[in-house]
Order: sequence, then structure tokens, then C-alpha cells
Amino acid sequence: MAVSGSIEVKFSGRSRLPATIGGLVAVLAVLTLLIAWPRSTISRQDAVRAALHAPWNQQLPTDLVIAVKLIHRFHWDRVWVVVLKGELIPASMPGGPPATYTVEVIRDSRPAVVEIYVSGGPGERPANWDQLMDLE
Repeated sequence: MAVSGSIEVKFSGRSRLPATIGGLVAVLAVLTLLIAWPRSTISRQDAVRAALHAPWNQQLPTDLVIAVKLIHRFHWDRVWVVVLKGELIPASMPGGPPATYTVEVIRDSRPAVVEIYVSGGPGERPANWDQLMDLE
């Protein structure tokens, strides 16, 4: 409402300009990440193949594989986590509950080699498995 002798100020579409620019920058950033995000260095099959190569140089049967996920271990370090049925490496502390699965960690780099073996149980896989976000 204009009062006599006052100046009426109207805002044009420029007041929305910073929000529009911010939105466009956000969309561009997301698209850049989706397009340019590096894919895994080794394939899921390479990770499974490495997990099935036992430390005593024996090839294990493929039906031992329960689950496989590519996850972030640290900021930009990605690893494949493979869960196999049974206890491959005997527990270091005897007398505990029997292991029902073994978790193997394979760094997402060549050559595909198991870095860590961890026996676990009870259950078919680790309790928090479903909360791990698979990057593939």
C-alpha cells in the first residue's frame, strides 16, 4: 500500500536469483559425482575369486559365498567385503562359540588379494550386514 509522498518499492525476480543459482550448483555437483564417480577397480567376480582362493593355496567351492558388498572403509578407501559359510581360519581364542561364517576384506585395487580374515557367528552373516551400503 502506497502512502502519499512515499516511494513504493517492488521486488523483481532478482530476489530469487541466489536461491536459483544455489539450486543449480547443487544439481550440477550431484550430476558430476554420479557421472565422474570412479567405478570399482576390481569387479565383484574378481573379489569373489580372491575370497575363494584359500590361504593354504586351495580353491574353495563357490557355494560357500553368502554375500558380497563394496563399501567405504575410510574416506576414499573402498574394499570388497565377502562373507563365506563356515570357519576358514581357526579362532585364536579357543572355547568360544563356533564360527558359522568368515568375513574376508579385499581392497578395491589390483591385484585382488584378501587383506583380512575374520571368523564370526552365530548366524549366517554379521548382524549389521544389512546396514552396510553397497556402492555397486
